Amino acid sequence: MTRNGIIPLFALILLISCASKTPSDVKIGGLFALTGYASWVGEASRDGFLLAMEDSGMKIPYSIEDDQSDLKTTATAASKLIDVDGVSVVIGPEWAEFGEIIFPISIDRHTLFISPWMTFEYSSDKIKYYLSATPNERIELHRLTQYMTSQGVKRLVLVYSNNAWSFGNIQIMKDELQKAGIEVLEEFKINDEDKDFRTEILRIKALQPDAIYFAIATDDGQGTFDRQLADLEVHYPMYIPYARGGSEVFLDHYGRYAEGTVFPAPKPYKNMEAFTHKYEKRFGKKPSAISAATAYDMTTLVLKAIQSGATTSEQIRDYLLSLKGYEGYSNLITFQDGHVASEDVVIKQIREGKSDVVG
Repeated sequence: MTRNGIIPLFALILLISCASKTPSDVKIGGLFALTGYASWVGEASRDGFLLAMEDSGMKIPYSIEDDQSDLKTTATAASKLIDVDGVSVVIGPEWAEFGEIIFPISIDRHTLFISPWMTFEYSSDKIKYYLSATPNERIELHRLTQYMTSQGVKRLVLVYSNNAWSFGNIQIMKDELQKAGIEVLEEFKINDEDKDFRTEILRIKALQPDAIYFAIATDDGQGTFDRQLADLEVHYPMYIPYARGGSEVFLDHYGRYAEGTVFPAPKPYKNMEAFTHKYEKRFGKKPSAISAATAYDMTTLVLKAIQSGATTSEQIRDYLLSLKGYEGYSNLITFQDGHVASEDVVIKQIREGKSDVVG
């Protein structure tokens, strides 16, 4: 109070505004890669988001932005959702390279972002306002190195992109390879714009590894490398992460060059078949990525948080973190260290443009 016991007008307005804010005032944002190299994931995420909004029957306003699979656009779109559209929480974006852009924005604006698919490990200070609907990659890569060992792999080379996700994936992979006693002969780092890999391939041939592990950030980059390996008749067992092996775009365009390639994949959760049926009924096609189901689950949980009375990012985050074993379509959901906590992993191999479980 002032000396005369009168609250200044602007302070009174602020108090009334905060006190009167209700769940009906909350607005949700969606930030997805709807164009560019990650669009096969982003479109699935958007559809899962919209389906959850429709199924809820709640009249919660929302705004969707396209990050265009571009780092600068991701930052601009995120800022617009927060500063112009006034959202309290954002579903998206997908993948670690875009998460790296979002971390400082989420902390600076105290705004919660929930990625439908982000698997890299991060320190707790970065993910204060960032959650992922998928477990981190260590679970998958641990299982993959176990499989490599069973196949007699003792020496291999690493090929990866100059990219935040690739760096994170490779760091975890190197940890797991060391635990498994598999020697890394050499590492090859490539750029997204590179199109000619003959120098790297000839060097790999000279090293004569037991296998090659790739963490290339784009379908086109991985497919081009695979095609040039085939053209030069250089054949080694090849391993890739789920981000590539799980891409329908990669399999459709480059599956013939990736014949025999092995990758880890999440074992489909028991409710995924029901979700696929729901999705097909609404959109007339199967989901192109797991992010359709995870985006659906995360949007549904945000709406449940709002129904419970949560109106701020902090309240929504606290609601989500309090969940223990929520039965979703994508997984049994409990958050741990910023990620959904657990996942069963299978090993798949690409055969005739499709992937079959082999372990």
